[in-house]
Amino acid sequence: MRIRGFKLPKNQQFNYKPRFWDPKEEERQERLARAQQLSEGGVEAMKTRISATFNRNSGGSGGPDRYTYRNRQVAKSNFVLVAIIAALLLLCYIGMTVYLPELEKMLS
Repeated sequence: MRIRGFKLPKNQQFNYKPRFWDPKEEERQERLARAQQLSEGGVEAMKTRISATFNRNSGGSGGPDRYTYRNRQVAKSNFVLVAIIAALLLLCYIGMTVYLPELEKMLS
């Protein structure tokens, strides 16, 4: 038998329990809570109606077919990018049709 003068520490064990988060379920619960507040009436119902109107008009949680601000900006940026590429291709085509015959004459 060995006698040790010090105690070795044991490995630390973690009890990790992953949590599942469903954004659709959370949104559904928020809608149910809003509907419950609206049915009860009163000042809180009025606040809920006003905030829902702001969310709908600003592209908040208005449904899948509503564009958010970021989606509109991305679409606008993509359109500008495609327009620039088309303009550059057109300039290259015009440059090749106008200046390529002159370059061939100079090189030969």
